[in-house]
Amino acid sequence: MADTWGELESDVADIIAGDGETVTITTDSGAHSVSVFWQGLSLEGGEQGGPAVEVADADIPADMTQGDTLTRAATTYTIAHRQPDGHGLTRLVLHEE
Repeated sequence: MADTWGELESDVADIIAGDGETVTITTDSGAHSVSVFWQGLSLEGGEQGGPAVEVADADIPADMTQGDTLTRAATTYTIAHRQPDGHGLTRLVLHEE
């Protein structure tokens, strides 16, 4: 059990790395394999109009910006919004291309 925010963030990042789905985020610097958790029910349209994933902040490519892409199997999404939670995770809101 985590005793501090730092330990909690580390625990969550470990869970995503171990149990998440590996996708590819493509930025100006190239393709990056990243583990993510898909938001429940949001594959059909999240509250902001598209699917969303949670990713550990430490796994996000440093040069990732709005408009870069995330690929899952044969489906490519544009990264529309980046919403850090301030505790080590970021929600990426996506739009299917």
